[in-house]
This record gives sequence, C-alpha cells and structure tokens, in this order.
Amino acid sequence: MSKKYHFTLGVPTHIKWVREEIDKHREEIDSPLGFRQVGDSVVYVHSQLYHWPGSRRRLYLHLYFDPNKQADDRVKFDLYIAQLMDELKNEKHVEDHEPHYTQFFHCKKTPKRGLQVEMDWEAITAARNEYVGYQAILSTRIKDTLQALQIYREKDVVEKCFSDLKNQLDMKRLRVHRSPMMKGRLFIQFIAMIILSQPKYETSYESKKSLPHTQQDVF
Repeated sequence: MSKKYHFTLGVPTHIKWVREEIDKHREEIDSPLGFRQVGDSVVYVHSQLYHWPGSRRRLYLHLYFDPNKQADDRVKFDLYIAQLMDELKNEKHVEDHEPHYTQFFHCKKTPKRGLQVEMDWEAITAARNEYVGYQAILSTRIKDTLQALQIYREKDVVEKCFSDLKNQLDMKRLRVHRSPMMKGRLFIQFIAMIILSQPKYETSYESKKSLPHTQQDVF
C-alpha cells in the first residue's frame, strides 16, 4: 500500500471488516437500488470509498450479491463443513481451520465414549444464510462497480487458464519443464492470455455502447 501500486483484487468475505461493510449496506445491496443487469445475469451492487487504516490512499470498495452465486456458495460451504467434521472426527486438524472448528462445532472427549463432535447448528445456519452469494472487490483505480467486476472476472479467467496450463505439464516432460526454455514458454503463453482477454473485454456487453465493434475489428 505504501508503494502506491495500483491493483484490483478480490477480498475474502470471511474477513471481519468486509462482513461489517456487508452488514452495514445489506438492505441497500439486496434491493432495487442495488439491482444491475450484466448481460443475461443479474447482480446486486454497492460501491463506496474505503479508507484503509494508517493510509491516506483512496480506495474503492465494491460489494456484490449474486443470487446464482449464492446457490453455488451454499454447496461449497456445506462441503467445507463436512470436511471440517471429517478432520475433527479423525483428529487430523488443519491449522488454518482451527478458528472454524471452534466456531461451528462442539467437541467433547471422554474415556468411555471417546471423541464426540457435534455441529453448532445456530452458528452454521447464521454463516450459511448471511454471507453466501456475496463478493467484495477492492480497487485503487476503478470507480465503476460493474467495470471492477468485469476486470476481476477477466483476471480470474486468465489466472485459471494459466493454472490449467501448468497442470497439463505431465511428469514425462518434467526435465524439460524445469529448463529456462519451458519457463520462457509459460511466460509467453501467460502474456498471450492477457492480450487475448482484452478484445473480449472491449467487445463485452458493458462496452458495446462506447465501442460497438467485433473482436476482429479490435484485432
């Protein structure tokens, strides 16, 4: 933050200050005031200036609620709770999960019955209902809520494609992949993905009013 680099990045919604902002603006977000249509999908939004503690730099906090994402997030959350339960029962704790063991479960161990693990239904239901479907993006430069969302999505697509590309490098070619040649190839393909994502952005639904061109025109 002190070096004043520009960034647009997603912020996890389990962070306390993000949840406080969601709670503060929940009614406004999930209302006709926050309603936006993005192509064929719908998203509810809120944007505001955010002052980072100890910094005078201007930041924009964008909050989103996606009804479709809510359904996906609930499934992911339920899978995560099941994973936590399995870790507790098998006594294979993961350090990063310790706060959630305490938050969502009651554990008791006795000589006669051994380890007993029970879900805290009230805590699980509260977390399941309150924050699933929400997303937060923090940006130093992008003021427009939908533009920030689109840039983040394009960035996410490029990163996932690059991750898939690396995963495709099988063990048979491991020696080659460690060479400078393979590293150079990966770098070039990563840059190519970024360049190819720009025409898609320029010809997207949000950009058509200002740039009514096809991808071929942009190239």
